Amino acid sequence: IAVCHQKGMKIIADFVPNHCSIEHPFFIDAQNNKRSKYRKWFYFSESSGNYLSFLGFKELAKINLDEPEAKRYFIDNARFWLMKGFDGFRIDHVIGISRSFIKELRCELQVINPEVKLIGEAWIEGIRKNHFNTIRIKNTLFHKYFGISQERVQMQYDGLLDAVLDFEARNIILQYKVREEKTNRDVLKILQKHFKHYHKHFSLLLFLDNHDTNRILFECGNDKEKVQNLFALLKKCNQPIVMYSGTEQGITQVDSLSSGKAYADLDVRQPMDWSI
Repeated sequence: IAVCHQKGMKIIADFVPNHCSIEHPFFIDAQNNKRSKYRKWFYFSESSGNYLSFLGFKELAKINLDEPEAKRYFIDNARFWLMKGFDGFRIDHVIGISRSFIKELRCELQVINPEVKLIGEAWIEGIRKNHFNTIRIKNTLFHKYFGISQERVQMQYDGLLDAVLDFEARNIILQYKVREEKTNRDVLKILQKHFKHYHKHFSLLLFLDNHDTNRILFECGNDKEKVQNLFALLKKCNQPIVMYSGTEQGITQVDSLSSGKAYADLDVRQPMDWSI
């Protein structure tokens, strides 16, 4: 961390306060003992014994951050790492976390480092109506029945966080550039119109792929020149750019994440070949 800071770099750590493995000792204790001090850390149905999970993935139990001790545990966790020298956090599945938790987290972290940065992964795609009871966006009930766009969910965090990963910009690039083959100039105009929905102090982190999406090289039919052209487009947007590990090395995949193949995401999450 010290060497990175000497080189003018910042370190942002992944932070996952929304859920944990059902193999975690806290959850095991809570599940097996109704009198466990961790019982209220999770959302158990006392009649059935069922529990809320991360978007239906039963191996990931959703954590009740409204429970004071659970909230304290996670805020103290973030404080610990910030005092070690980290410069901020990328909050995983931020749409599952209450705004009050985020405000309290920010307030306590700014005491340690007034320049701390909080980035949200506010991705709404693919969330079914029966999972809306696990998310904490504004007007959840209304959006459950009438829908919500990626643009609007990102806008909810303007002023609450410092930045979000810009899934809407990625949608625009895939739709108009990769699939419809518009010119960079035309797509840039669409992106600039999108950027105007946000305050200037709020950063939109641009990216072409990540661990939950198809590799961009795969999306581009394994045409490396096409991918390079997309990065040239991103550079003109005057927004921070996120590079997914391995993208700069030309990592691709065999099957799409939507292929139905079991554990297709493992293909997307191949590690970089550090021997090259």
